[in-house]
Amino acid sequence: MFTVRPRELIEELHEDLEAYYQHERNITHQYNAIKKYKQNLTDEDAIIHMDFSENYCSKYGEEIQAFHFGGSRLQLSLHTVVVYTKKSIKSYCTVSKNLTHSPAAIWAHLRPIFKTLPPNIKSIHFVSDGPVTQYRNKTMFYILASRLQQEVSNVKKFTWNYSESGHGKGAPDGIGATCKRTADAVVATGGDIDNLESFVEAIQRRCSAITLFTIDDKAIQELTDGLQNETVNLKSFNGTLKIHQVKAEILRSPLELAPKAAKLIMKSLSCTCEDECQHFNLGVLEYKNKTKLNVDDIYTDSESENMDNSQDSTMETEDDGALAGPSSINQQNYTIGDYVLVKFLVRNTEYCYAAVINKIDTEEGELTVTFLKICDDKGHTFRVDENDVSDVPFDQVIKKLPNPDVALKGKRIFYYFNIPVPVFEK
Repeated sequence: MFTVRPRELIEELHEDLEAYYQHERNITHQYNAIKKYKQNLTDEDAIIHMDFSENYCSKYGEEIQAFHFGGSRLQLSLHTVVVYTKKSIKSYCTVSKNLTHSPAAIWAHLRPIFKTLPPNIKSIHFVSDGPVTQYRNKTMFYILASRLQQEVSNVKKFTWNYSESGHGKGAPDGIGATCKRTADAVVATGGDIDNLESFVEAIQRRCSAITLFTIDDKAIQELTDGLQNETVNLKSFNGTLKIHQVKAEILRSPLELAPKAAKLIMKSLSCTCEDECQHFNLGVLEYKNKTKLNVDDIYTDSESENMDNSQDSTMETEDDGALAGPSSINQQNYTIGDYVLVKFLVRNTEYCYAAVINKIDTEEGELTVTFLKICDDKGHTFRVDENDVSDVPFDQVIKKLPNPDVALKGKRIFYYFNIPVPVFEK
């Protein structure tokens, strides 16, 4: 037992409290964003909320002692889904003997759900938790970019929203609990749930509000093998654990029957803006075709890289860790969402400003940028000045800046650079 003064305790826990407050902020923000999606559903929108339930083990009404205490029981994987549309809320449970929870298995579980969606659905909002072995990883990002429109032909855009860890229970958890409790009730009254078919039959007979589908192990394996060949050279997004939303529009070339894969915008928190915005941006992943991955640029919260193998020149870095100036940057190095340092000459004085790129016009050789306003004395903290937008020629860009961390304080968004940005504002 020891005695401590309140002030000393507060000072000791200060760093932990800051992390705790951010964690609680993320939970609240994600719930509010999902709630807003539900409140603003149109006839062309759908929300797919999903989660894996704990595996169900086969049981018998009467079991010998050896089996009851140590038997090798058949396990079933349960993937539970709630689909929200403007006119209905429907519950689903897909069941498989294959116990893997890989991205390929998840997609196989989702396929029959996609077939139940109304044909007029053009926007899908996925909601799930965020384990990197299941829903939040490079393979799932690629599947979304390359295969979603094959399953939902009219889809034009989508978001995948990840709950913060420790978020609590959701609607899919209720489906899993109902299915397992119902199966256990059958066993308690002398019945047997000893295989997949008996489990599905028991639930369908007693829970008419839940639609069940069985997923063949062969379908999961075929999808796994196909994806393994396509994703062999995929690189992980640096900052995956910070992603709470993947947002994209599906692109289609006029000369192609198959859709072009999407450009994925990674965000640290879910944003409900209809149009492309800069809120909570972590970076961009772009795929050029549906059979082979070509990542032109991957911009993350900790680095800026160029992955174009056709470019012979090597980018040099300066002492402050940012990419070097115009001598090593050409027009192809820029993408929407990049942070840059730009210069303006006013009466023989050169001013420098931090900005974020909104639009790129390669024909005119200009960037449309929104300027950031410095908020501290060291050049680390900035906020967006949404009314300060300007067109900047490429030759006025001094250098790229590493993508900052994003934080929400009250109703304001602040950007934190891990290196000092040498701005000189008028």
